[in-house]
Amino acid sequence: MPRAEVVEAARSGNRDALDAVVAAYLPLVYNVLRRAAEPDLDVDDIVQETMIRVIGGLSGVRDGERLRSWMITIALRQLADARRRAGRERMLREPQVPDRRDDAVDVEEAVTTRQLVETEQREMTRAAAWLDDGHREVLALWWLEVRGELSRAQIADVLDESAAHVAVRVQRMREQVNVARAVVRALAAVPGCPDLGEALAGWDGKPSPLWRKRIARHLRACPGCAPFAPGARGLEQVLAGLPLLVPPPDLAAGVVARWHAGMAAGGLGQASGTSGTAGHGSIGHGPAGHGGGAAHAGGAAHAGGAAHAGGAAHAGGAAHAGGAAGAGKGALLGTLGGKIAGGVLAAVLVTGGVAAVVAARPHHQPSLHPVLGAPAATTLASTAPSGTPSPSTSAAARPPASPSSASPSANPTQAALGTGTFRDTVPAFPATASVADVGAIRQNARVDGRDNGQSTPYQGRSVWIFDDTTLQDPWGFLSNTAAITADRDASDGIDLRSGNGFTVRNGQTPVELIPRTDAERAFEKANSGAGCTGQYCGAVFGFWPGAVIADEARHRVLVTYGKLCRGGTDGTPCSGPLGKGLGTGIAALDMTTHKVTRLTPANGPSVSSVEGRDRTMFAADGQGAYSSAALVVGGDAYLYGDCTYLGCKLARVPLGDIADKAAWRYYHHGAWERSDGHADRLIDAGAAGQTVFYDPAIRAYVNVYMPYGSNTVRYQVGGSPFGPWSAGRDLITTKAGASANYALFGHAEFAERDGLVQYLSYFRPDSGDQRLIRWEMRTK
Repeated sequence: MPRAEVVEAARSGNRDALDAVVAAYLPLVYNVLRRAAEPDLDVDDIVQETMIRVIGGLSGVRDGERLRSWMITIALRQLADARRRAGRERMLREPQVPDRRDDAVDVEEAVTTRQLVETEQREMTRAAAWLDDGHREVLALWWLEVRGELSRAQIADVLDESAAHVAVRVQRMREQVNVARAVVRALAAVPGCPDLGEALAGWDGKPSPLWRKRIARHLRACPGCAPFAPGARGLEQVLAGLPLLVPPPDLAAGVVARWHAGMAAGGLGQASGTSGTAGHGSIGHGPAGHGGGAAHAGGAAHAGGAAHAGGAAHAGGAAHAGGAAGAGKGALLGTLGGKIAGGVLAAVLVTGGVAAVVAARPHHQPSLHPVLGAPAATTLASTAPSGTPSPSTSAAARPPASPSSASPSANPTQAALGTGTFRDTVPAFPATASVADVGAIRQNARVDGRDNGQSTPYQGRSVWIFDDTTLQDPWGFLSNTAAITADRDASDGIDLRSGNGFTVRNGQTPVELIPRTDAERAFEKANSGAGCTGQYCGAVFGFWPGAVIADEARHRVLVTYGKLCRGGTDGTPCSGPLGKGLGTGIAALDMTTHKVTRLTPANGPSVSSVEGRDRTMFAADGQGAYSSAALVVGGDAYLYGDCTYLGCKLARVPLGDIADKAAWRYYHHGAWERSDGHADRLIDAGAAGQTVFYDPAIRAYVNVYMPYGSNTVRYQVGGSPFGPWSAGRDLITTKAGASANYALFGHAEFAERDGLVQYLSYFRPDSGDQRLIRWEMRTK
């Protein structure tokens, strides 16, 4: 929750603060309403009405734990009002031409289909249209609970029911959802059931509870329709894979139109609203719009307690700026109407940069830097924040110093590459002059194939770290390997024929990089051989490297990794293609002694592994692996991780203290917090990781990645490692094979022309090749 001073700054018109409030709450409101509303309702309009009331009433919310339930309560009240209005309109509506395709559901599918990779998830999207109104709302709330966005207590608060009653409602909803999924399958079947076609006589083609019941009766009685029952995957698994919906860009445009209409009518800035009486309150002094609509500001509104301030214009519709339910809130709006609506919100949504990201990425939380701890009058500079925070900013919330004021321990290589200045706006996208796959990276003769392939510069060289590596002549298998090259001219390709990450000599046989502990070696020995009888027989450990960064001041390269066990008889804990995850750690390559050490974190968690407690783990499996991407700016390491379809969180730690978990901080709403429980998901996630780097040619940080299940390379640009970040943009679609390509990484140490030419790599499973992409940009 943004701090009280940020909320007040937003209400008084502070552009950056309002930007943060809108960014923090719009995604949740949009997702609840999009999932809960019927297909024929104008969800965008309901979202706008809700957000207006949320902004107006935030200052009255003192209990942060109730904030989300309070917002959702407002949203569902607005939805109920919209349903009542729509019910009256439906009675007067002409009969619809039968059409089995639900156009309104198409809107949602257009938003989500790019990310949905399973048939059951697409069916779930359509099935929601067939639910009763109450079950649709419960589904929307329960979906957010499954995703970890809401707690059961918060849902109970929204519904004003006990947790036990909520559990009953969830169970009833689940039963209806499964029926609706069967209906969706039956209607989509080709060829369909001929008897069902007869039963559909008279149907208008629109999903409804009545027709769900009729179709369900047929499905229960028809032996031929038995295969249409939902699949074996649990409903939680299906819902967990559904991504948060992205608020469409025209949602912001609609808000802008309403506020401009109010300005044109003159009601927003001049509404008196001092009486605080019930009903609509005082009439605003501004003239009515072309259609005669009056501007209102006053006490509690008659239809649920929300006060309005604004003027109606014939072309733009009614302009509203509202507060929470309750008499007297309208008086507050009378003084805030002009401040909030006087072009401030419109400017944020149209030109604020960060807000444009909000419209495109629901999970992005913009960076506010010092304004979160500063008085409302504080404004942000258009360049990097200084190394000195405002007096009221705590050490934990303090933004990092600009790279220009880097500590003496900053990496020479990093300084040579350039780390830029932090900016509080989204940089412009560069124009692409050309982009092409230029062939396979040359590998060691013993390497048959290996994936991953993140790299870092170190003293004029490039160090590469790989995951699973298969060898040939003779065959062999290693869970991780490394290579190093001194040739950083990639115009004729990249040569990685060395056998390790220390010496540039071709012809060496690759060796496994990350060592086992004594306990791990003993475990593998005990669970090998013909006489083994335990559940871990045949299991071995693997270590999959992730992000890699150079720490030249300490003569080392740091490699994040995931630990797993795999192998053994089918059905045992470590069996299966991916084995069993056991946690994440960090290994240090001493570039002087050529020794690899797994760091033992101070103040770290107690992580249990199959061989016993593992003190080298920085996090247990599934508890926040910050190994997707990393970069060094000044003396700080920035590590992205805990990635989902929603994006990746960001951690920051002084490079010299990376082994002390107490020194780690996590980015949340402009502050750096000790826990990552509420950390923002800032950037898009890539399959097997991604790369974030600074490009001096375009003066922007760049995130390059290949989404899960996709062959398309995408990128984002940001003003700093913590944002604001743009929405993703397609760069190039790679050649498809039987399996999707993955492990797309950038290698900024090979850049040409000060960064106008960048080289990327990705793994193609069909051939086992690491492929190289050359990307040439031109500044606009």
